[in-house]
Amino acid sequence: MNGIWKFQYSVNAKKRPVSFYENDYDISEFDEIQVPQHIELAGYDKIHYINTMYPWEGHEYRRPAGTCNHIGEGMFSEASYNPTGSYVRFFDLEEALIGKRVILSFEGAEQAIEVEGLPVTPYLVPQECGMHMETECVTVYRKDTLNNSDTSEETFGLTFRACGEKFGFSCLPYTAEELENATHQEELPLPRRTVVCICGSVRGVGGIDSWGSDVEDPYRISAQKDIVYEFVIE
Repeated sequence: MNGIWKFQYSVNAKKRPVSFYENDYDISEFDEIQVPQHIELAGYDKIHYINTMYPWEGHEYRRPAGTCNHIGEGMFSEASYNPTGSYVRFFDLEEALIGKRVILSFEGAEQAIEVEGLPVTPYLVPQECGMHMETECVTVYRKDTLNNSDTSEETFGLTFRACGEKFGFSCLPYTAEELENATHQEELPLPRRTVVCICGSVRGVGGIDSWGSDVEDPYRISAQKDIVYEFVIE
């Protein structure tokens, strides 16, 4: 998770963007910051030296989030000076972790972080993944069927073979519509099928950052020309 994050500095907790973590929150005005890094060394707030008291060291009231199991209104200090940072980072989950419980560990976080290991599985957004490019031939195997009268456990499969130009493909237990409509993992239906998508061309999935910029020119698909490709199913 190290790298460039979107970042918003607030002089105190009350002025922080409370809903910045929501999917539709506009973070276009956020700055960028290298993580890991102290915000003071990135030009925010001011550097505190060892002979300078921090605001929570006795002369300003400050209660860390979650103190004494207190969650909700009033859980943060109401001091006028209490530097607060809001961070945003989008990332693609490794294919091997899909469907598993995922823990995000903030090893370098200090002070007002609530827990060291934060369960993030409920906040993961399902999306298309696992696109394999430059494919000449692929065979997809299954040993189960939706036909309840078929009790055979014999493995069977379909082979997709390119006729000329190579293709890209994905092989997932969900349709593109199911992935698009699910905003969280629990909204996906139970896996009941294998969905194979054969693609003659694939547009890049992101730009040079992770927060929504358009893709670079070499990875775009022109709408001014047809894309023709052929394959056979065996």
